[in-house]
Amino acid sequence: MPVGIQDPIWERMWQLKLPNQTLLFAWRLCSNLLSTPSNLAARHVTFDDSCPFCNQNSVTNGHIFFDCSYAVQTFRITGLYQQISQLKRPNCEQWFRAIILENTFVSTSFFVALLSGIWYARNSAVFEQKNITPWSTVLHASRVVQDLASTSTNQARDLPELQAMNTIFQPVANAIQVFFDGSISSSNRCAGAGVYIQSSSGQFLHGLARQFPNVVDPCLSEALALREALLLCRQLDLVDVLVQGDSSIIILAAAQDSDSPSSCSPVLDDVIRMCQNLPVQKLSWVRREENVIAHNFAKFAKSSDVIETTWSDPPSFVNQSVMDLFQ
Repeated sequence: MPVGIQDPIWERMWQLKLPNQTLLFAWRLCSNLLSTPSNLAARHVTFDDSCPFCNQNSVTNGHIFFDCSYAVQTFRITGLYQQISQLKRPNCEQWFRAIILENTFVSTSFFVALLSGIWYARNSAVFEQKNITPWSTVLHASRVVQDLASTSTNQARDLPELQAMNTIFQPVANAIQVFFDGSISSSNRCAGAGVYIQSSSGQFLHGLARQFPNVVDPCLSEALALREALLLCRQLDLVDVLVQGDSSIIILAAAQDSDSPSSCSPVLDDVIRMCQNLPVQKLSWVRREENVIAHNFAKFAKSSDVIETTWSDPPSFVNQSVMDLFQ
């Protein structure tokens, strides 16, 4: 569809708080000027036309940004797939236009940043053999929009739109945040320790689930989880960390503000020594509902068939909990 200079989509697009490079991408997409395999073929440029994510041939804009498994997974992570599907048009340019001008359910800036991230991930896979996960694309788009909003000279107009979008999150601290939790299983006669690490901007960095056979004491499971959290910080060379758990007994004992429970004194002695040798900014108590991801990792650990499991991207059973942090 030809897009004239008086077209209302340009006024709407240039008002978006996005980097110039992202706005240039949006203009190219809306004008069907991206160097997709189908566009290159129309200009008689020989190029591998297979999709790097799903191997489909004759790749068009519509495939890259809507039909490809990578795009579908990206939109499903944000919870927007069904709404975006309802606005689908005969071609990608008309669909993009409808999202920009007609949608009422998504931050337009966030949507454009998502599409730009999908394009970047696709090019990285084709030209650099670099794998960028859909989760990374979603989190990067969130950070781009939030960073531009925080530096905007007209925050009163922009922030309500961002706050209504459930995938935009506010940075919660300057330090890397480390959450830990312990859980016991009387039937399996074991404990599970869960550790969840997120960046200062809220990005999922690492998850750990570790099982401890023959441990059925709740306080000991919490102390072991805290020790695992500190060990993981040391292993990953993390600095300026904020360590948080929902067991006030263990937090106070580790901070040496109260006596250690007798069942876990040796473990807490290890914890205290580690805190003295690690750049731990603070030990802090949090409510259970703020510690749900570490708790889910602990539950996974106590029912797992393996002693230890680690993740660098959120596993499926905590996807919703991770997204809830962005609300």
